[in-house]
Amino acid sequence: MKPIRWIKTVGPLLAAAAAVLLFGSFTSEGNQVEVYENGKVTAQLETRYYSLDGVEEDVVEQLKLSPYDRYTVEREAYNCFRFELERAYDVPVYVDGGTKTVKVLEETVATALARCGVALGGEDIVSLPLDYVLQPGESVTVNRITYRVTTTEKPLSHQNEYVYTPCLTHGVTQFLTSGEDGIETTAVTEKLIDGVPVETVSTVTTVTKQPKNAVYLVGDKNLSYRETKAPSFISLNESGDPESYEYLVTGKGTAYSARKGAKTASGRYAIVGHVAVDPSVIPYGSLLYIKSVDDSFVYGYAVAADTGIALMDGRVEVDLFFDTYEECCQFGAKKMEIYVIETP
Repeated sequence: MKPIRWIKTVGPLLAAAAAVLLFGSFTSEGNQVEVYENGKVTAQLETRYYSLDGVEEDVVEQLKLSPYDRYTVEREAYNCFRFELERAYDVPVYVDGGTKTVKVLEETVATALARCGVALGGEDIVSLPLDYVLQPGESVTVNRITYRVTTTEKPLSHQNEYVYTPCLTHGVTQFLTSGEDGIETTAVTEKLIDGVPVETVSTVTTVTKQPKNAVYLVGDKNLSYRETKAPSFISLNESGDPESYEYLVTGKGTAYSARKGAKTASGRYAIVGHVAVDPSVIPYGSLLYIKSVDDSFVYGYAVAADTGIALMDGRVEVDLFFDTYEECCQFGAKKMEIYVIETP
């Protein structure tokens, strides 16, 4: 705050002019300055300066005044000056776990915060209104408002799903594809005041990864081939076709069997549900749903696992595995639809 100065302009000016004529200088030894605070003399100083500017500068230096103190200088006689002083007072600002002390003189909270470099966030709480004029002995407290999001995850266990099919020996259960656990994520948003949680704002739980069932085939001789079902994660329309798939391959289907424990070209065991394809058309590990074009035969859910010469040269699109040679003969050859549900 810029200091205020004023001068009595009659007797003192005549005295000053006389001094200039008499001594030829605006400086003199032993000029007296009385300092007043709240109407009382608090100091008597000597200054060698005669001009008001010189007296002001000398007194400010001697009293170690701050830029925020307010004062006026008045010449009362030739070598006597009156210095009226209002000192700025300290106001503590409690913020960010510490204390910042700032000098003010009848100034607002907003001025005090700016002077000590405190920037407010949109939701920060100040103990006094920003336009409030601070008085001696008062303080300002700033409470910081922040938010914290804590995320936790828990597994969602997969289920075992059993698909019944006449393609497998009655009563035999055969593992086909492994399951995968899902993930459930919970995000908790908390409101904090100066780093201390005071309120839970929201709790949001989402499934960030869906569990995938393990699939087992179960032989059921009482089912017809048309009654073979798809796993629950494959949705069929009224015509019995998958509603969602990557692409469709249509062509000749044949059948084959193998000794127990035999392995396929992909390294998987030769079992019902593992079928042979051209891997350049349908990659190994692809999840399939297979049925005849005329809907008379449903092989159902299958995995691309094997190949052969007829498949590689394009004479056959799919070779279906059955437990016995007799079942292969019964199937013969049919025009099939191979729905590629998911490729690896």
